[in-house]
Amino acid sequence: MTILQLLSDFGIFLSWFFAGVKTIFISILAPVSFIFNLLKAIMGALFLTPPNPSISYTFTQDILDVFNTIPSWSVVSSVLGAIIIFIIGIATFKLLLHS
Repeated sequence: MTILQLLSDFGIFLSWFFAGVKTIFISILAPVSFIFNLLKAIMGALFLTPPNPSISYTFTQDILDVFNTIPSWSVVSSVLGAIIIFIIGIATFKLLLHS
């Protein structure tokens, strides 16, 4: 074997060795990096001003008049919501019993 072949083999071995060391080092630091990035994002979101909503849902006075003419609309809407939740609950229960 020539000296060039030995140097080439030694270089390949060092490359393989340090690639493994780098992989181990990155694996060890991955959770620390994740926690740091998570805390950085949380702290950034805490002190950021909230964006202005781009879409505002406003109803015309005609539509509001229709709902205002229904007596006890808040009670009616609550009952409708409870009925929808009840129906979804029954459907979920049937799906769970079916499987």
